[in-house]
Amino acid sequence: MEIIESLLQFDSGFRRVCSVFQKGVLFVLTRRALAGLVLLATALLFVSLLQEDSDNNAVWRLSPLGSFSPSASHLPDLSSPLAYDDLPARLGSGGHCKPRRSIFFLKTHKCGSSTVQNILLRHGERHALDFVLPGQGNYIGSPEPFQARWIPQSLRPRSGHYHIFTHHTRLNVPETQRVMDPDAAWVTILRDPVTQFESAFDYNGFQRFWNKTLEERLGPNQMAFDLGYDPAIAAEPRLVKAMLKDVENAFDLVMITELMDESLVLLRRLMCWSTDDVVSLPKNARFESRRTQLSAEQRAALEEFLSLDVTLYQHFRRRLADQIAAIPLEAFMAQAETLVSRRLFWRHRCVLGTILYLLRIVLTLKFPDDNILG
Repeated sequence: MEIIESLLQFDSGFRRVCSVFQKGVLFVLTRRALAGLVLLATALLFVSLLQEDSDNNAVWRLSPLGSFSPSASHLPDLSSPLAYDDLPARLGSGGHCKPRRSIFFLKTHKCGSSTVQNILLRHGERHALDFVLPGQGNYIGSPEPFQARWIPQSLRPRSGHYHIFTHHTRLNVPETQRVMDPDAAWVTILRDPVTQFESAFDYNGFQRFWNKTLEERLGPNQMAFDLGYDPAIAAEPRLVKAMLKDVENAFDLVMITELMDESLVLLRRLMCWSTDDVVSLPKNARFESRRTQLSAEQRAALEEFLSLDVTLYQHFRRRLADQIAAIPLEAFMAQAETLVSRRLFWRHRCVLGTILYLLRIVLTLKFPDDNILG
């Protein structure tokens, strides 16, 4: 929602305005007017959150195909404890499991991976874990597949292995294993290839800056490329089959963007974490108005153009459905509903908390009398 994006950017802009004002530049709006604007924005935000809760963030029921669909909507209980912990020891079949610390997350492009990365960064910071980090930017290698030699021995932890790897790289399984904790879980995420391709096109602004179309600018099969494969293998069924088997063997969990809540429940179970450990607000998400509308002909052409990624995505979406089906339905639904409720709780608390913070700034600032001249 544009309202939320604008409000979250308000603080830095407002501070700059105040800085200019303190230097003696006449500020046109009075404190009362600014407070009124913030109050109005808060009201609009609250109404929009209510509407969004009603439309998209209801209590969930599980459909036969393994995807959630909304039923009766509800608001989060804002009196819930902040440090909510639903005792992950209940996850195991025997009633107990041991929380895992280490995870390798292959961050694929434009697949909602920044949302998952946020979860893992919080986990690592909370437990003072060792991260594999790029020297600069957010890439570790690429297009060359990852090499352990890129990390000097002098910079490695005493154990020689890291707990968390969650930045962009191009997969190289044996080289990654050399730097990761042997007990690390391996996770990645895939997205509908046509949607992912369109998202990358829009994110990079190709049409605006280079006047290129989707087909002219972007290369095919980005997800397979991130996984370390040459997109040219799409023409070799034997190699495609081997790729699917290799990815299955390498990863404990392949999440699906379109089934994010289901995927997060499986991540929680894999890591034996509490629900709050896997709560995250969407990162780098676009507004619906910014999405490129594809014609049926464009979608069909892109599915052919992205055939390797389509095969990859369809295979692991089916695999995710099988993993969900292996869990007792009642237990899975209860964990999914708790996840949705906790996300709503934190979104209301964090977003509305930001608005109230800005309002407090406005109300406590001392503005000069409008009648002062000179």
